Amino acid sequence: MADLPVTIELGLRDNERHAAGLLYGTAFARKFQPIFGNAECCARVIGPSLNLDRAIVARLSGNLAGLAGFHLDGRGLVNPGISALAQERGWSRAFWGFALLVLLDSKKPDDVLVMDGITVTAEGRGQGIGTR
Repeated sequence: MADLPVTIELGLRDNERHAAGLLYGTAFARKFQPIFGNAECCARVIGPSLNLDRAIVARLSGNLAGLAGFHLDGRGLVNPGISALAQERGWSRAFWGFALLVLLDSKKPDDVLVMDGITVTAEGRGQGIGTR
């Protein structure tokens, strides 16, 4: 594990938004399928809404290999808007999808660090990236 070219950094890069959304959409496909339909739609809705400074990121050879979102001081990694979801899925599906998102997102105390949405790419699994 020590010889892997893995770096752990605070924050996503702006050009990693789509990849991060796709990673979430793939990793949490069963949970998100009723909301987004597929991973690509998830990436298009979630990617632009990411708070880049609310992620701990693993990079393998410089490429996004995993991420862990966190919530602190009233802000988390993902902050999707209903209009972006409606643009992708239509207003009827967006309404119900957004309601499901609200149910999935429990209230978190502002003064407590909460880790949320930890995922690793398929290529990175089994290499100790999530542990690191």
